[in-house]
Amino acid sequence: MERRDLGPPGPKQGRILLILFLAALIFSGPVELPAGRAPLEMDVKPGVSPAQVKYLNAAVNDVFKFFMENYHINLHKTMLLIAAPDEQAYASALMKDFKLPGPKAKEEANRTGGMARESKDYYILALKARASDSMASILKVTCHEMVHWYQLREGGQEKTGQHGWIMEGVANTIALHIVEGRLPGEFDKFRQNCLATLKTATTIPSFEKLDSRKDWHVAMGQYGGHVIYAKATVAVMELAQRAGIKSLFDYYRHLKHQTPAKAFRMAFKVNLQEFEKEMDQKFSK
Repeated sequence: MERRDLGPPGPKQGRILLILFLAALIFSGPVELPAGRAPLEMDVKPGVSPAQVKYLNAAVNDVFKFFMENYHINLHKTMLLIAAPDEQAYASALMKDFKLPGPKAKEEANRTGGMARESKDYYILALKARASDSMASILKVTCHEMVHWYQLREGGQEKTGQHGWIMEGVANTIALHIVEGRLPGEFDKFRQNCLATLKTATTIPSFEKLDSRKDWHVAMGQYGGHVIYAKATVAVMELAQRAGIKSLFDYYRHLKHQTPAKAFRMAFKVNLQEFEKEMDQKFSK
């Protein structure tokens, strides 16, 4: 077959091509342009091993990848990750970068493995990265704290914090799902540990006592963090089993324009109060 060079389009052809191009844009829907992920700055304190830094980087990249692939969203502020080798260095970071008073910083350093906050220009994450901390531990804490930024970004500060057990349980469950990609079996192992914790607990609070952020912090001191995190996590894992892992973040997308109760029903197809009652009856003492 003879090949003919038709040359550049004339004025009439150009108009036709332009009309076809515009029609394609209209009927194909909005074009989603790729967005760059947040830049990462690391403040690695002396004593943090190269292996721990490797795990931290892996966790950060896995979280960015998960939310981009599943929800097409990124964080755009610069992320400052502070890695501390012990409680003392961690407490110093909480005083300097989180503006916590000395006694409160020491209390949090002994109680938590990581803390996250958002400032005007930065997402700031301080973590304990001790030589004794396992790869699984580093990955889980890093992912958990980063998930909070996405929750607050979608659901907003006020609504996201209205039900503390949902916020913390979702952060744990999504973090474990992400970690599972590198360490198969961690999701189920954590669930079994949570069930064992609840089985041996002296008292398990109802979800009514785990709703607001204030309630959550009071319950931490009264029942122990391991108990309330265990109950929140197994409850959210139940939601993920029924509605799928993606439904967990869909809740926060609905929350942007709905009440928590309505967002919960839209995401999980169940009434919030009825589900809380069901889980209270399943895990009560």
